[in-house]
Amino acid sequence: MEPLSALAIVNSIVQFLDFMTRVVSTGLEISKSSTGASRENERLEEIIVQLRELSASLACRPSSSLREQGYQTTLEDLSMMSKIDCDDLLKALNGLKVSDGKPSIGKSLSAAFKARMKESDVSSMKFRIAARQQTITLHIVTVVKYVTVQKQK
Repeated sequence: MEPLSALAIVNSIVQFLDFMTRVVSTGLEISKSSTGASRENERLEEIIVQLRELSASLACRPSSSLREQGYQTTLEDLSMMSKIDCDDLLKALNGLKVSDGKPSIGKSLSAAFKARMKESDVSSMKFRIAARQQTITLHIVTVVKYVTVQKQK
């Protein structure tokens, strides 16, 4: 066997062992959890629930001048899209939980494996929500600037 081939095999074995170590570690964490989810997913769920509620509350009743400038429609659209993204991520996170009472080791390992396989999907949703959140923030800053300028006139 060539040294390069042997190195590639060793690298594959190390990657597999690393993956399985993470799955087992997460599985044990899930089995000890009262919610059937990993700590990371529990924290993420708390944040997303708060963001979802905030997005829903952003539909305010602005003055007619804000509506004329198109700020209200844009903010409502962004808020609705953010709420939909949050709902999608919460649905995905709920799908990664062990839901039948106290998680057994087998169910916990299965949930951990599923979580590792869905990791890129969850990361993609988190990125989309963060981008939407930044857009909402910029939009709110624009609205505040507009209102400030209008009050100075």
